[in-house]
Parts: sequence; C-alpha cells; structure tokens
Amino acid sequence: NHPMMLKSLKQVVSKFPNTKLLIIGDGPERPNIEELIHQLELNEHILLTGFRKDTHVLYPNMDVFLLTSFSEGTAMTLLEAMASGVPSIVTNVGGNPEIITDRENGFYIAIDDDQDLAEKIEKLINNPNLKTDMGKAAKKRFQERFTVKKMIEDYENLYTFSC
Repeated sequence: NHPMMLKSLKQVVSKFPNTKLLIIGDGPERPNIEELIHQLELNEHILLTGFRKDTHVLYPNMDVFLLTSFSEGTAMTLLEAMASGVPSIVTNVGGNPEIITDRENGFYIAIDDDQDLAEKIEKLINNPNLKTDMGKAAKKRFQERFTVKKMIEDYENLYTFSC
C-alpha cells in the first residue's frame, strides 16, 4: 500500500521537511508509485533504490521501518529490520501481529489509515528515546524468537514432544 505510505509522508514532511523515505524494491507498481510521488511533490524526499540484494546494509541507517501491506505472511524484511534494531510501523495484517508487539517494539496501524501512520512516524521523530527503546526491544525480540538457532530449537522441541 504505497499510496498510504506516500500520503503519510506528505503529512510528515509538512512538519519535518528534512524527512526522507527510502523505498527498496521494484515491480510492476513502480510507474504508479513514481506518478504519485510526482503528484504529491515528494520527489526530493524519496529515494527509489530498485531491487537490491544488500538490504541488510541499509537497515542500520533507518530511523523507522514501514510495512504498509494489505496482506502479509511472515515478512523477512520486517525481521531483518528488527535484527538491525530498527523500530517498525506495520499494518495489523497477516503475521505482523505475531512479530510486532504494539507500542513495545513498533506500532500497528490499520490498513489505509494514512493519518495514523503519519502520527506514529511523528511520534518517533519527536521522541528519540522512544525510537531507541523500541529499536532495542525489536532487536531483543528478534534474537529471542526469530533466529535460526531458535527455529531449530523449536523444531527439536516439536519432534521431541510429538514422538
């Protein structure tokens, strides 16, 4: 849901004009996204990277990770952001509620609520300590629940108790 993200950015930029949005990836929606960026006059605030294999090097430079999907499974990008200590704002869909603990390591938002997304972004901009604390909590949750080691332990426990 890139349109929601871009509409939110427009609101945030009106209060925080130095805000930048990095959109990683590529696909058939890119021309529509580029057109909306132009319509909203956000060109100087957005960098479209296209496809990248090295996204892990970008996460540590982010203040917040946005995942505004209409539907989602277990998003690897969300887990990568958490592993890098980046707080996230995600739509409350699919596997996101199992990954993000609202107001602890990130925020939930409803689908298509660009106003709430803007408010949550602004809250993190206005509260650097909250951003730092949420980032630490995100990294801790990732390490406790989503590492390969943890997955192997869970499978071993499953098979031990099943047999």
